[in-house]
Amino acid sequence: MFIRWQNYRSVALWHRGKPPITRVKAVSWSRRCASTASHGSKHVAFIASYEANKLDQISTRSTFWRDARQRLDRISNQITPADRSKIEAALAQRVPTTTGRASR
Repeated sequence: MFIRWQNYRSVALWHRGKPPITRVKAVSWSRRCASTASHGSKHVAFIASYEANKLDQISTRSTFWRDARQRLDRISNQITPADRSKIEAALAQRVPTTTGRASR
């Protein structure tokens, strides 16, 4: 499992008439083994996103982590506990937790 970080411009309906907001999203991917017919990676799930210019705010980080943990709980049937720990550690490298720890 690894995390791919992607920048995108949010054009949600609630900002109609305002300039788009640049957001960063974390997407979980798994590596396929070389023996399978299709080589490469497989998209597992969207984890969470945050507004790019507001990462220094505690509210942004706490919302990101709340959403990420809820999503990881929902996809727990697709990932192992070891993978979840690796995902949380990878997320913590980019988005610091508000409590100062990487996992619950």
